[in-house]
Amino acid sequence: MEHRDHVLSEEDATRIIDHMNEEHEDDLLLFAQVYAGEAGATAARMTDIDADGITLEVAIADGQKECRIDFDKPLHTPEDAHRALVDMALNARG
Repeated sequence: MEHRDHVLSEEDATRIIDHMNEEHEDDLLLFAQVYAGEAGATAARMTDIDADGITLEVAIADGQKECRIDFDKPLHTPEDAHRALVDMALNARG
């Protein structure tokens, strides 16, 4: 498998998405409310992550909405992704 900068492997992305959806539902909801401006969101699931940001499927009053949230800077490694998501969660809770 080729490795390039600014790329998370599909395996890494799947692992992060599964982990966030299983363990961090509250944080994903906060991400939708704080970063995507969906103050009325009632639930959120991560559907994608790449070097530049995450995509959430957000439950809102009249259905579902897809929201994209960009990272401050591009990711290079799974560790970068972990750090970015933790920083986003701490900031959103604050």
